[in-house]
Amino acid sequence: MASPVQALLLDMDGVLAEVSQSYRQAIIDTARHFGVSVTHEDIDQHKLAGNANNDWQLTHRLVVDGLNGASSAPTLEAVTAQFEALYQGVGNTPGLCELETLLTPKGLLRELHRRLPKGMAVVTGRPRKDCAKFLTTHGIEDLFPVQICMEDCPPKPSPEPILLALKALGVEACHAAMVGDTVDDIIAGRRIYC
Repeated sequence: MASPVQALLLDMDGVLAEVSQSYRQAIIDTARHFGVSVTHEDIDQHKLAGNANNDWQLTHRLVVDGLNGASSAPTLEAVTAQFEALYQGVGNTPGLCELETLLTPKGLLRELHRRLPKGMAVVTGRPRKDCAKFLTTHGIEDLFPVQICMEDCPPKPSPEPILLALKALGVEACHAAMVGDTVDDIIAGRRIYC
């Protein structure tokens, strides 16, 4: 008997991409730039609390909280610019994005793609250019014709990114599975439960 699952939606960071030395390190290094000490455990705590899908906003929140009124807090724009310089790289300095690796084996992804009649989608809070770069770098862009990114709609825990992916794949929620690694992924997925 065929599986009722016809499509698979995957978060990127922590599911497809190992990001402890890229996005997570950019948070830590950006906070340090503004005089705030942040650890991987601090980031984990905020991610577990939810509403932490946008790493620029999370970094800004950690910096503002860490300064605790001790000095003038930087704007979100200033934090984002510093974060992006670290993540993307500047001039001849490579960005932390170069340290990302593929978590899910390519062979497994190809087999899932072969077995799923409606295909697979990435549902991520990343900017589209960063999502596309990761997929291309790791040779899996052909497996994910649908990519729902930060430019498309409000971030998870809103169910909207998942709903957009389902619509683009032409599949009902009852016949799809969502794989994520954060509270925001779980909340978003549960909000569209059949």
